Amino acid sequence: MDELQLITRMEENEAFIRKKYSELQNLYPDEYVAVDNGRVIAHNKNAKSLSSTLKSNGVELTTVLVQFIPKRGVEIVF
Repeated sequence: MDELQLITRMEENEAFIRKKYSELQNLYPDEYVAVDNGRVIAHNKNAKSLSSTLKSNGVELTTVLVQFIPKRGVEIVF
């Protein structure tokens, strides 16, 4: 995958999270979600465990967006 394809894929993953954020909060409160190709491919409350799961499933980590989804009523400011 070249750089432009990778950037496009990450932008699509980010758009998926923005579009589905409310639904993700209901399904995965206070969890890390891994998104690729417009779907959640894994989730876990522990980022290190999520990473291990992805690696053991042969997922190419450079193509996956991992984001923490806080429970409703909690905002994270960067």
